[in-house]
Order: sequence, then C-alpha cells, then structure tokens
Amino acid sequence: MRPTVEKVYNLNNALLTDLSRKDVEQLCLVMSMVDVKKGEIFIREGEVSDSVFIIQEGEVEVVKKEASSNQWYPLAMLKTGESIGEVSLLDNNPRSASVRASIDSKLLEIKVDDLNAMASGNDSVTSRIKVNLAREMGKRLRNTNETTVKTLHDQLAEARARVAIGTIICWLLVGICCYVVVLKSISSIASSAASTTIISVVILAVFGIMTFAAAKRSGYPLSTYGITLERWKQSAIESILLSMYILLLIVFGKWLLILFHPNMQGEAIFGFVKNLKVSGWAMVGDIALYGVFTPIQEFIARGGVQSSFQEFLSGKHKNLVALLIANLMFSMTHLHLSTAFAAMVFIPGLFWGWLYYRQRTLVGVCISHLLIGLFAYYVVGFQALLQ
Repeated sequence: MRPTVEKVYNLNNALLTDLSRKDVEQLCLVMSMVDVKKGEIFIREGEVSDSVFIIQEGEVEVVKKEASSNQWYPLAMLKTGESIGEVSLLDNNPRSASVRASIDSKLLEIKVDDLNAMASGNDSVTSRIKVNLAREMGKRLRNTNETTVKTLHDQLAEARARVAIGTIICWLLVGICCYVVVLKSISSIASSAASTTIISVVILAVFGIMTFAAAKRSGYPLSTYGITLERWKQSAIESILLSMYILLLIVFGKWLLILFHPNMQGEAIFGFVKNLKVSGWAMVGDIALYGVFTPIQEFIARGGVQSSFQEFLSGKHKNLVALLIANLMFSMTHLHLSTAFAAMVFIPGLFWGWLYYRQRTLVGVCISHLLIGLFAYYVVGFQALLQ
C-alpha cells in the first residue's frame, strides 16, 4: 500500500528536507506502508541493509543484543518523523543493531534498490536525500561526541566518588570490628553501668574522630553524612512523635518477655530504676555520658556506614541494603552487653535507620535514640537480659 503524497510531504523528517512536492510524488512511488505491532522486531542485527524506514506514526526502540548473555540493551528511542536504517543508503553492510516497535506503529519503507533505480541524469531526489543524510549523520555524530564526553566525565566522577566512599567503608569496617573486640574485653572488668558507659564513650570518641576525618577527606559535604541543621526543628518534632510508637512497642515487648523469658519472670513492666545499684549522682553522670555516647554512635552508624553504602551501592534497593548493613553493625556494637540485648536493639535500629533515610540529618535520629534508649533502660528496664 502506497502512502499519500500529502502525508509524506508534511512529515517532519530530516531526509526529506528541501524536497519539492514533485520530488515527494516520485518518492511515494517507491514507498510502501508497513504496520508493526508492539514488541515486533522489523530490523534485525546482522541482516543485510536493504531498506530505510521513516516513522509515520508511533515509536520504536533501537536495541543491541549481548552475545554472552543474550540480553537486550536499549540504545535509542525514535519517534514520529524520525528515520531508521539510513546508513543502508551508503553501503549494504549488515545491520549494526535491531529495532523493535515500542507501541503499535506505522512505518514508511523505502527499498534502497528502488530508490537507486529512480536516479536520472540530474539524480535530483536520490542526491538530495543523500545530501540530507550526510547532514543528519554529521548532526548525530556531533551529538554522539557530546554525549560520549559527558558520559565519560560522569563515569570518571562516579569512579572517583566510589573510590572515596569505598575507602571510608573499609576504615569503618576495620574500626567497628576493633571497637567490638576492645569493648568486649574491657567491659568484662567493668564494675558498673556507669563505668561501662565511660569506656564506651572513650572508644567511640576515638572511632568517631577517625570517621569524621575520613568523611572530610572524601570530598563530599558533611551534610552527606547527616551533619546539618537544615529543617532541624521539623525533624526533631517528627522524631519525637514517631518515637511514641516505639515506646509502646517496648512496653509490649517487656510484657512478652515477662511471660516467656525465664530471666524476666517476676519483673515489673515499669519501675526498673528502683533496682539500679548506683547512687543518684552516678545515674545522672551515666545519663550525661549516654547523651554524649548517642550522637557519636549515630554518626558512625547512620552518617558513616549508612550514608557511605547509600552512595557506594547501586541498584533499585540500594537504600534498603545500606540501612540493613548499617543496622547489623549497630546491633553488633551491643554484643558486649549480651546477645539478647544486641538482638533487641535491632528493631529500634531499623526505625532510626529509616528515620535517617527520611530526614537525612542526625538531629532527629539522635533525639529519638536518646528518648527511646533512656525510656527502655530507666523506665521499663531490661537488666535481667544483661546478666
């Protein structure tokens, strides 16, 4: 079926530029209309180039197949008015890629042999089309060069970023392992909760300084690691409100432990602070140290580990994976207290990881950590699990 002269003449296609209506009438004599369904491949890689196609209606995708994996990779999307397979006008080499319809489409097909047969003394139509082709290919080449340069620049920047973040991750992994080993060894000789907290703060302070130094050297702004006061009021209010649900969950968890855990039987849901064998001033000091301990711990776990993995990893679920890795490390830092306690902090740790991902600042996370931690330790209490 032949296309109408009017439709072809009004089609905005680079190959048809400067063609007169008479030229288009001649061209329509060697044109045929082709209907392709969505997903149909009408140009196959490796086949002989014998036709040029112009998209009259629809959209097609240029794809290339990787031989080793048989996987298709998209190269370009072409829409109404654009042409496909123009290089066949210059040579008859095999197709370099395949083309399939993204939606039901109507194409105008021109056989190269039919077009060449139109050539006369002045060769008007064929010559003009080939001149237009040369212009279009020059334009595409310039665009390709610009795209290639930009792609290489982006890839280089990404590679540098991944090296920087990868270095931080390596230091964090080594540091966290050392932290757990040292804290486990030292806490075995600690005589009270307060002394344990002092030891923890000292070790974390050193590790926090190392993490901060690594973050500074990474070349990323400190806001990447959660050190920012942007929207801190909103983050603080939101954190307090959302933490109330975790407080209720803690009370419910204590109730379940009283029912089923042998070490917790006979315990009261509230009133744990009465059983602490420390003076009032010692408890105040312990709470103050905990207030110092928490921001450092969250900076390492969320700002250091979670942020670094969010930047380093790729893929659809990279943020979830980063959150889980950071929280596993966070739970591991509580193994010096007990395995059960380390497992218990995993749940609020997931909440703090999600909160950090949502707010991208440590302000709200630290407030929530302090609120939940002090409530769990001094109001509800899980001392029996630490024995």
